[in-house]
Amino acid sequence: MFRFRLKWLVVIACAILVAGCSGGGPGLISDDPANDPGSVLPSLAELAGAPDTPTRAVSDNQYDVLSVAPVFSSPNDSAVYSGGELTLDPTLNGGMAWAICAVTGLATDGSEYPTGLAVSKSANPVWIGSSDYTKGYWEFLQCLGSGGLALTGGTGLMSGGTTYVALVAVDDAVGDADAVTIDGLTLTTCCEIPGGDFRELLIIYNSDIPEDLALANYYGSSVTGRGIDPEYRLGLALGAGQGQSISRADYGSLIRDPLIAFLNANPTIKGNIKYLLLMKGVPHQIEGYEDLNGNDGVTTMCSALDNELCVLNSGGVVDGAGNYPIIGWLWNGVEYMQPPVDARTFFESDCAFTPHYFKVSDASSNLYDLDYLVGRITGYTYEEARATIDRSLAADTSGTGWTIFDSSNEHISGYPMNYLDTMVDPVYPYGVDTKDCGYELLTAAGFNVFADITSTHILSTTAGLPAGAASNVIAYCSWGQHAGMNPEYILNDLGFTYRPGACFMSYESFNAATFDDSSGIQRRGQGQVADFLRMGGTVGIGNAWEPFDRGIGDERWAFDRYLHHGDRWIEAAYQGLRLLSWQEVVVGDPLCRVVAP
Repeated sequence: MFRFRLKWLVVIACAILVAGCSGGGPGLISDDPANDPGSVLPSLAELAGAPDTPTRAVSDNQYDVLSVAPVFSSPNDSAVYSGGELTLDPTLNGGMAWAICAVTGLATDGSEYPTGLAVSKSANPVWIGSSDYTKGYWEFLQCLGSGGLALTGGTGLMSGGTTYVALVAVDDAVGDADAVTIDGLTLTTCCEIPGGDFRELLIIYNSDIPEDLALANYYGSSVTGRGIDPEYRLGLALGAGQGQSISRADYGSLIRDPLIAFLNANPTIKGNIKYLLLMKGVPHQIEGYEDLNGNDGVTTMCSALDNELCVLNSGGVVDGAGNYPIIGWLWNGVEYMQPPVDARTFFESDCAFTPHYFKVSDASSNLYDLDYLVGRITGYTYEEARATIDRSLAADTSGTGWTIFDSSNEHISGYPMNYLDTMVDPVYPYGVDTKDCGYELLTAAGFNVFADITSTHILSTTAGLPAGAASNVIAYCSWGQHAGMNPEYILNDLGFTYRPGACFMSYESFNAATFDDSSGIQRRGQGQVADFLRMGGTVGIGNAWEPFDRGIGDERWAFDRYLHHGDRWIEAAYQGLRLLSWQEVVVGDPLCRVVAP
């Protein structure tokens, strides 16, 4: 073993611990009681008054210790916390810099306790201490590199469901222990983190992508997400390299059929769920030739995977034998201005969703059950996907945010754009004043709405935009690139600040073409719903492929149900979709609400 010469020796009387971090050899703790760090760090008794801030869960049995700021730290800017990273510089505080982090919310009945720590940091050594209430003092060991540390006597490391971790950097005699940055610190517990008991939603993730499991657990956690019953999660082995699209055959064999088998094997879950929620690692596009001209796209076979799962029990892999037709779409409601085939249609409904009650129809008026509403938690990165969950939980319910309807009188396909949307009159496809437009619905309800029907783009700098509107946007819809905006207009031009819970839609055919920026954003020349999420948005509706005018979401009804009537986002979104088995992707926390219950 090596004994490290230190100016400040981190001490526990008569204790010698072996470091478990990879990349470094064993570390010694001095047995010199004269240098007991208890004289520098707060005592365990003082920790009882620390803030009780929930720590972020990152998996079934792990907490991100650095998801919140330390509860105590050394002075003189020697311990700086920012964005989930902690930098300790002992040279600024007489040779020792330290911080104490709290992990709160652990079970107090002894069923859950710490079993290990994993640290990721820069090259310099760091001392890691755990609070041991059985012995009444800190237990420290030195970690030379990044890696894992085993903890013993876990129940004794907690007090009142909280455990503490101390991080200490020292300036040694050789001078090679300067500032150290810890950018990851994870606490593992002995059992699954206590979750919630919400049983109306099934989380589906790619079990071959660890980040996807972590995202599923983040959303399912009662601490960081919606408290989904832990049994209501399904991992599908889709491959670590699974892209955003999947063949129709693989959709059937890898996703649809395993999902049906899981539900049939779990009748209680099958009987409880109303919603399916896909994580980022599950593809959102089903491949198929894009016949964008013949028969106005009726022969198109590509579709949004999410949209197909809405009619899970009615086929979607092959035609015939009772299955709905793969080619084309299903009507979620009224076929333009025609009466619905069945009165039980969900489009423009003011009823809460009930599985298998509402009907969809094909071109031959055959009826199929609307089984589930399907949403997706995603973004360009997993960090951005998690951020949408955070914003959803903090959704603004004041009702004072602004809705921006940026229509246009520019022509597209021979028609003024405002004749083909539902933001302003006339409401497509019903004609002038036969339906209230989105502007009319929300203004009549007393909400703040700014609408424009000219070719001028509404930006944060637009003359005439009401004071404070640009910094308080709760909903946005426009024609985007089709109205002459730069394809990166959401990222670079709008300049809005979005309230938590803000929703998005645009009249752009491929605005959900990608949720991956790893090789550059393949936006197909148009704005993306993921751009909106990156800029602080929370939920939205996008198109995986070409939807055509009839398939674009109806923001008039979806926004009104969400902003005015207080529906859950997923229900409001599907109440604004005319078509299913088509191209639409509903993005964001399905349970998000911006009207206080």
